[in-house]
Amino acid sequence: MALVHAEPATTVTYVLDADAQIAAARANLRRYLRSRRAWIRMGVGLLLMLAIGAVLGLALGDDPLWWMLVFAAELVVLLLLIYGLLYLFLPRRIRRLVSQSAIWQRPVEATWSAAGMSARSAHGETELAWSDYHGWHAARSGFCLYFNDQQYQVIPSSALAAGQAEALRAILEASGLRRL
Repeated sequence: MALVHAEPATTVTYVLDADAQIAAARANLRRYLRSRRAWIRMGVGLLLMLAIGAVLGLALGDDPLWWMLVFAAELVVLLLLIYGLLYLFLPRRIRRLVSQSAIWQRPVEATWSAAGMSARSAHGETELAWSDYHGWHAARSGFCLYFNDQQYQVIPSSALAAGQAEALRAILEASGLRRL
């Protein structure tokens, strides 16, 4: 079923170059690291490391508290290292992916209204009501509209004229779509 945009509808045209995609991927990673799901996973990992440290300390006849602290510190260092390296190497990975595909170098025309979002380019067309999206996230780099936890559509802030970002935010908030 075709999406019918009620007036007023806003249309922008942009190219998702490597810089826009890098900014969106970094915003997505920061959003994930702030999420409850990430903190729960890290907390479970910490509890497991504490338990391993306690068991090892008791098995060795040593101080279990010291081993628990060692294992907890190892987890913290590993998490910082893994996520820090992921954040640092993200630009290299995205630039490589963008250079491998001409699809990303074609202009996208996005239109949105209270009904939803339409996106058209030379390689396809998408029309989705706001209720078809999983959620949205606003960052300095633009808006990420999520299809699920991992896949998202980007509207870079560089494509938005003065006032369009606030108008899009107001439409998203009024739509009842979950802010991630």
